[in-house]
Amino acid sequence: MPVRRTGTTILLAFVLACPSARAATELKSGPDPLAVKRERQEVLAVDQAFTLSAELSEDGFLVAAWRMPDGYYLYRHRFAFSGEDGVLGSPVIPDGEPKTDEFFGDVEVYYGEVTVRVPILDRGDGDIEVAIGYQGCADFGFCYPPEEKRFRFADPAP
Repeated sequence: MPVRRTGTTILLAFVLACPSARAATELKSGPDPLAVKRERQEVLAVDQAFTLSAELSEDGFLVAAWRMPDGYYLYRHRFAFSGEDGVLGSPVIPDGEPKTDEFFGDVEVYYGEVTVRVPILDRGDGDIEVAIGYQGCADFGFCYPPEEKRFRFADPAP
């Protein structure tokens, strides 16, 4: 056994004495080359990342508009609209930008801003309440859970 320990001790002394061996050891145990991508990013609150406004237009549409800061995007396939007191038609959603997403594969997304118009087919009597669903992510790899906001609009009749 003493020979084996001596051999290990000599090898260790050689590795530590040799500058190129030390450099190779440091590279293996040094910083992760992908650490820049994984660097801690400030995650905005969902309402800061995706500012949503909604209004009823004079021509009978619910108009939902989002604004996003640079580096944040919304998924087209995650938009959802439902009316509690009125009946909504099919949303008119503009074409998005194609993206291969690490979470959903090939999708369409929106950067900067997007506006969706949804026809109101039946207002019913009185106020109307709508629910708007959406989901988005940040380019640095953070994905928000699905979000839903509710809006109530007063009956325009006097």
